Amino acid sequence: MFLAGKLQTSLASSGSIEPLEEIANRSDRIVVGRVCQITTAEVPSGGFQTQVTFTNVTAWKGLVSNHFDLFLPGGTLGQRRSVLVGTPPFRMGEDWVVFTLTNTLGHSILAHPLQGALRIADGSRVAVPENAVPAKASEAHVDSDPTFAIISTDTLRNRIQKASP
Repeated sequence: MFLAGKLQTSLASSGSIEPLEEIANRSDRIVVGRVCQITTAEVPSGGFQTQVTFTNVTAWKGLVSNHFDLFLPGGTLGQRRSVLVGTPPFRMGEDWVVFTLTNTLGHSILAHPLQGALRIADGSRVAVPENAVPAKASEAHVDSDPTFAIISTDTLRNRIQKASP
């Protein structure tokens, strides 16, 4: 399965599905990389923040070095857990495409809370909300779920590059 069931449900029931091209245009960076470290820490405001570090990084938009840090609200610290619904379930060793913005602290954050990160499965495919891609762009559906289309990373990259200034 490409995406966790809860994330599928969140996206499918959410009214905030946007075409990927719009998210790409709004993004400072679009990065492809492998998760090599996940660190959660308390922040002064009292909550948690998770830093996901990617290696083997390729930039589809913007400039990046060989590693890239993404910051997410919430996380797990010891026995305490605070997670935003829809936050991508990053795991060590997985490959992802992330659409990011730079916040006022200079940290990269997701450009869209639900569609800002796409896990790459089988080395070359991603699952995206069906209504976020043109009708004939999808190659299959996730577990026969018509709300999610499977497209190749090449197709995704080409669409993003055509759409991004």
